[in-house]
Amino acid sequence: MAEANIRLGAGCILLGAGSWWALLQPGFAAWTLILVAWLAALGSFVAFFRGRRQLRGAPDCFLELGDSEMIVATERTTTTVPWGEVEAIVVDEELLCVRVQRTNQQEDLVIRSRYRDTGVYALQSAIHTHWKRAQQRGDQRKSAPRPHRS
Repeated sequence: MAEANIRLGAGCILLGAGSWWALLQPGFAAWTLILVAWLAALGSFVAFFRGRRQLRGAPDCFLELGDSEMIVATERTTTTVPWGEVEAIVVDEELLCVRVQRTNQQEDLVIRSRYRDTGVYALQSAIHTHWKRAQQRGDQRKSAPRPHRS
């Protein structure tokens, strides 16, 4: 949601600046820049409304961080990833999403930030915390002494 508000703010600023400049009776070269500013503002508004439409579909989406696996449901699919298959959890700053890199040369799982105003870094932190806990539980099980049977 924060990303959508940034896009809306950028669109308003670009539209206002371009309009103000147009009122100053600019030359031909300035009109080119004004047109670019208006097109960029239009692109920002389109991105804002597309983001709002995605949020409307968010009730169908969920992220469940369990003890042994992570379940990600989007409008189209539900993906289950066991914690043992997770190699790394990183923030993709270009797409504003979290990428879960998996072993076995599987495609990265892309998780968009659409969960109750959770930013990408908070989402990455929550997923990373559950992953580390699962690794620690797995290490404890491996090193726990086994009962002796006679």
